[in-house]
Amino acid sequence: MDIFFACSSLKKKRRSHFHSFMLEVHQRLHSIRQSGLGRADVETVAKQIIEKDGKLFCFDEFNVTDVGDAVILRNLFDTLWAHGAVLVATSNRAPDKLYLNGIQRELFVPCIQGIKKNCKILDLASEKDFRLMMTESASMYLVHHNDPEKVLDCEHEID
Repeated sequence: MDIFFACSSLKKKRRSHFHSFMLEVHQRLHSIRQSGLGRADVETVAKQIIEKDGKLFCFDEFNVTDVGDAVILRNLFDTLWAHGAVLVATSNRAPDKLYLNGIQRELFVPCIQGIKKNCKILDLASEKDFRLMMTESASMYLVHHNDPEKVLDCEHEID
């Protein structure tokens, strides 16, 4: 994901943890409601986010566990896609497993269908945990919590 994002020639693009992104969406909805200026709907927020961040969104750890997120994601993603946005995400769950056993999941199923229609799903099942590749040879430092000046350089191999 880091390499993909860095190699994208787009000037306006966004890379974030999925839950941080959703927190911003909820905050924007709340701000619009509090201000009394305009209609606090997901489509408005999606358009604001596109205006600010562009049309490429890279999300780490895409997962849906919150009923509030589940309720708004379909309209949010539909609006992003309608305006030409591209979503790239990492997830430990296949789309059909998102929000599994969630409250009123049937309302979220159309979002899953939209993901499957608008995104290319790649299963990177592997015995190797690629997230650890960068740390296998990286230097590590230990900092003592009582004495931050005491930094220890150490070698560490990860199995």
